[in-house]
Amino acid sequence: TAMGSGEQTFQGVFMQGKYSPVESLQLTLSGRYDEWFTNQMNSQLTKAGGSASGGANPDTSYYAFNPSAGIHYDWNENIALRASAYTAFRAPGFNNLLRSYGNSSSFTVANPSLQPERVKGFEFGTDFRTDKLTLGATYFFNDISDMIATYTVAKNASAPQPVKNLCGWTGGSTFTNCTGNITYYTNDQTGRAYGVELSGKYILTDTLQLDGMYTYTSTYLTSKSGSVT
Repeated sequence: TAMGSGEQTFQGVFMQGKYSPVESLQLTLSGRYDEWFTNQMNSQLTKAGGSASGGANPDTSYYAFNPSAGIHYDWNENIALRASAYTAFRAPGFNNLLRSYGNSSSFTVANPSLQPERVKGFEFGTDFRTDKLTLGATYFFNDISDMIATYTVAKNASAPQPVKNLCGWTGGSTFTNCTGNITYYTNDQTGRAYGVELSGKYILTDTLQLDGMYTYTSTYLTSKSGSVT
């Protein structure tokens, strides 16, 4: 049985300013400062016979400032154009940090030392509005660094220390608590994501409207270390 426990804390401050040099044009600048902490993390694997491996993991923290800039232009009374550029981050969840799992043929080991993924991106789009109909289309593009993914661990002395601790490494290629293949979460890759979002709304009556949305996203690795699964 694999068990994991810990605490996560998020806190941040958001600031935004808007400026309209003319009525049809709006410029937006914003910034967000975030702090992320994980504390009291513990990972343990207990076999049917009662033997346990793993233990306490060190606390981690992350600080980030992420700015963004946007522009909105009303082409006419029905059509608007918009664009923005931004940075952001995504912190790993407890599934990545502490939730190890598997069976007799494979085992995935969480990584308590994971750092957040970082994103730089932009988007642009257009909106069409009438009294009853609203349509929107957006294209987005994101470059992702420190991307979280799993890779296959070589079952020898080069295995990461959390894998050795949890899987009961006793030397050589012996991992007594993890049979079969072992995979491990890392930040050692970069990725890219792009796609399109379409939305629509039509007002039928004062109390009824139809809404629809479609999103297409393509995400892939642009570089990787090791045998990413």
